[in-house]
Amino acid sequence: FLYNFIYVLRKNQKIQLETARAKSKSDFLDKMSHDIRTPLNAIVGMHELALQSIDDRETVRDCLIKAKTSGEYLVSVINDVLDMSRIESGRMLLAHQQFSLNELLENVLQIESPLAEENGLSLTLKTEPPIETDFVGDGQRLRQCVMNLVNNAVKFTPAGGHVIVSCAASPAGESRAAVCISVKDDGVGMSEEFMLKLFKPFEQERSSLVSSTVGSGLGLSIVHEFVAMMGGTVTAESREGQGSTLTIELSLET
Repeated sequence: FLYNFIYVLRKNQKIQLETARAKSKSDFLDKMSHDIRTPLNAIVGMHELALQSIDDRETVRDCLIKAKTSGEYLVSVINDVLDMSRIESGRMLLAHQQFSLNELLENVLQIESPLAEENGLSLTLKTEPPIETDFVGDGQRLRQCVMNLVNNAVKFTPAGGHVIVSCAASPAGESRAAVCISVKDDGVGMSEEFMLKLFKPFEQERSSLVSSTVGSGLGLSIVHEFVAMMGGTVTAESREGQGSTLTIELSLET
């Protein structure tokens, strides 16, 4: 009897696991097909309109700008999917190279500043004390993580708001330093319920408090995985209507 009971239990668990995997795969395909079709349709539509208005310089220019924006979003979605695929398959390898943390942070702000200005936001960088030492690690992936946090803060903060990127480093043993990078905003914030699934794939898109804000929903999940691969942690503090603070903590080789 006990043997039969265990056999049936394991069989049921296997069926439940396979069902969950099938549903997860189906959800993934539905989400990705929507996220890829939407900007792709916009690109095709804008080019069609531009061709029909070839003599109207302003209309053509407006169409090309919108097509470019849709194209950039499409590339970001595909890159997120590829990164997540590499992470889950164990094929993602981190670099071990020297990089300047100051240059990394300044580069992020240079890239995100136009969007912040367009949205009427203040975007500032604070490094206390000034960080002069270069570090060894995967600067490209760390920049991707910080850029993702800053981009989210900018997207979910209304006009007149503030986004502050702070960074501090302190000695943590021989040839190592404890690095803390935080991104703080006074935007829409997040509910306690949503905070519990903040770093799960696709949850941001489904639970967004701003319906007009688009995203693959993979960004924060990728940040969580990259930071974990670097041996660090990423945490979040937030309250609805009072903004959010996301913090990356790492131990880096100097």
